[in-house]
Amino acid sequence: MGVLKRERLLRLAIITVLILDFGRVRASDGAKSAPLDLKPARAAAKAKDHNKVIELISPRLDLAPREGFLLLARAYSGTENHMMALKTLNAGAAKFKGDHEISTEIGKTNMALNKEREAKVILKEVIDLHPRYEPAYLAMAEIYEKRKNRYELRLLYQDLVENVGEKPPYMTKLCDLATKEGHYELSFRYCEKAMLKAPQEPLNPINIATAAKETGNSEKAHQYFKRAADAFPKSELAQASYAIYLDEGKNAVESYGYWKRATTADEKSGRAWAGLAFSALEIQKFPEALSAFEKLCTLDKTAERQLRRGANQLKTMKQEQWLEKLTGLISKCNELGQKAGSFL
Repeated sequence: MGVLKRERLLRLAIITVLILDFGRVRASDGAKSAPLDLKPARAAAKAKDHNKVIELISPRLDLAPREGFLLLARAYSGTENHMMALKTLNAGAAKFKGDHEISTEIGKTNMALNKEREAKVILKEVIDLHPRYEPAYLAMAEIYEKRKNRYELRLLYQDLVENVGEKPPYMTKLCDLATKEGHYELSFRYCEKAMLKAPQEPLNPINIATAAKETGNSEKAHQYFKRAADAFPKSELAQASYAIYLDEGKNAVESYGYWKRATTADEKSGRAWAGLAFSALEIQKFPEALSAFEKLCTLDKTAERQLRRGANQLKTMKQEQWLEKLTGLISKCNELGQKAGSFL
């Protein structure tokens, strides 16, 4: 083989090696810039391992898809680092312009940072641009709930129902808001629909009963209060609502049974035990009244006021024996109430 031919073969070999090396370098670069695999981060997020999510995504956020920004932001929020959550979401909003889910999360994170005004501006914009996107409404609702702004909350739910549909929880909420605001015509309209949409929700017939009572329809009020109490025996609210209605009508004989059912529905309800105690007094079940007052003392730090009211009733009824026992209980009530919760 001649010298010239050997040189040509050597050049060819060198070129081949260079091409292969360049290919390997390109392949290596491609691996470095491959999209971030979110499967491990999703698993960590499901397990609420927020630090693991941060560890997996944060160093490679530049390669993360849209979901990665959301996962990382929620992980930061899970560790109470809302400022880093907001920075992550702002970066995501810049990369994925107009994304309403990221914008909604920005609004929620601003709420967590007590930046209510900024949150409302962002969420209102999302709702205006995407009127069928429920999470934005629900995030805005949190702001109005916090401020106890029933008027704005009702208008928001009206828009939600109009744009998304008459879903059971939304109709129940509208029913409740209209009743609490005293808009009883709206109460009847929304609550009747809510009863059809959410037949297992006792609040709807209770609100119809309340609206009927407030508009002077005592027959309808009685019908719906009783209907709720009988249909929902495990609901303390349903039992107590009807019992209170009966007590207002001086019908302690009947209210006594419903107060008893209320204490069974919720053994920690101070309202139920107080109601049972006073209805028992009215129908001369003095041992049960004393027992209910004693239970009330273990649940309510302010129970002494209720016991003194009961003592005044016993004094009026000239029940000296039971008055003495209840007076003795009053002196022990503070001790019994050391572990008490708030009166409902």
